Amino acid sequence: MRFRIMSSPQSVCLVLAVLLLTGPTSLLAQERVERVADINPGPDGSNPEPLASIGSTLLLAADDGTHGLELWKTDLSEAGTVLVKDIHAGEENSLRTNSFSPPAAAELGGFVYFVADDGIHGWELWRSDGTEEGTTLVLDILPGDATSYPDFLTPFNGELYFVASERPNNSRNREIWKTDGTAEGTTRVLELNPGGTADPTGLTVIGDEIYFAGDDGTSRPGCVTCLWKTDGTAEGTVLAAEVSTGAQDNRDQRFAHVDG
Repeated sequence: MRFRIMSSPQSVCLVLAVLLLTGPTSLLAQERVERVADINPGPDGSNPEPLASIGSTLLLAADDGTHGLELWKTDLSEAGTVLVKDIHAGEENSLRTNSFSPPAAAELGGFVYFVADDGIHGWELWRSDGTEEGTTLVLDILPGDATSYPDFLTPFNGELYFVASERPNNSRNREIWKTDGTAEGTTRVLELNPGGTADPTGLTVIGDEIYFAGDDGTSRPGCVTCLWKTDGTAEGTVLAAEVSTGAQDNRDQRFAHVDG
């Protein structure tokens, strides 16, 4: 089994929503691309960023010039492009189009999971079913306005896996977490580097396991951030290969399975 580190480019235009949902493969389809909606009327852009889709509805981050960068949805019609929720009330942004590491969002079980700051809880994990009432904080991992900075949102076996920190004052102890979408069902998978920070990166589902780069605090001649794998349990998280992943210089990248 061989692996390759791959980049994850981010889309930046709302017109790309058509491409994301329809996946054009012909020149004709590309020639028919048009603006879906003028979210921020006038010369200023809305900085739209597609997040993930639920069926034929695309959730995105956008700024209408009044509410800041917030959660919107579109069915690819102008009338169907609307604000879902002003998570951080007022002109402040609740969303970041470039989260700590991509992807900034993922769909699972009819919900889009994403990272947001409501001005009260810091940057934490949220989810939305595309309605205002169905857009909620999953768990305030670091209580109060401190931030756990969830990233690498990765659906796997019916749950969402991600990386977050539960220590305050920016003391890093980033580890792998998982959630079933409820506060009670949001837990740390294990503490790979007790007293330090495993700093997992590149979470990539291959078969029945998630592969990632991480540091368990053990001195090894072959690697610091070695290749690990997990089946989603503490006992099922093991060193996959004592090889250097280069993850310290490639935080915004993931692995890819290139052959058998």
